[in-house]
Amino acid sequence: MGIVLVLLLACVGAVSAADLITNGGFESPINTQSWQVYSNGNAVPWTIEQGIGPVSEPTLEYQTAGTLGLAPDEGNQYAELDSYANVNISQMVALKKGITYHISFAQTCRPEESGTNSILGVYLDGVPLSSTTCDQTLSWTTHTVDVTPAADATAKLMFADEGLTTQSYGVLLDNVKMEYEENHQVPVPEFPTVALPAAMIVGLLGAVLFIQRTREN
Repeated sequence: MGIVLVLLLACVGAVSAADLITNGGFESPINTQSWQVYSNGNAVPWTIEQGIGPVSEPTLEYQTAGTLGLAPDEGNQYAELDSYANVNISQMVALKKGITYHISFAQTCRPEESGTNSILGVYLDGVPLSSTTCDQTLSWTTHTVDVTPAADATAKLMFADEGLTTQSYGVLLDNVKMEYEENHQVPVPEFPTVALPAAMIVGLLGAVLFIQRTREN
């Protein structure tokens, strides 16, 4: 009987979280050393662009726990947005009107780069969503921001190292997500009132009981 009830209720629908970000934990590619730098076109599913300060080629640095003695916020790797100069990283995301998207990310900085030397700006199609710093070095803080588009759009979500210095120390970033609630509806017959589905369930349970009693007799 319990199984029948669970199956019937499961047909109503379910909700799960979907994430629009690819490689938000910076786990791909896998480092072969404690830290490595990557440019565009090197299997890094982020677009890497020049940020504040001149640089011959913008690169994204991947680090592991062995680099600074800092355990990643999740997984085995995290990113530094200032391998040789400040850089911006971005992904294109497809958004639907009226859906609320929950953006979250973990941020910290190197011991040399606390406060205004490690500013992280978050933008959606050039519109600023957030500006955060790290108050404590080598200790992850998770930040969140919600956005609800007024129209369907394909937008550029960008994380920018906006630290005031432009040497090779900067924002450390990990566990980037852009999630929304996704409804999975299983087609069911339409009823004029909510009482009818309940009555149908009771009727089915009664039929099961009747069959069981008939078999016992």
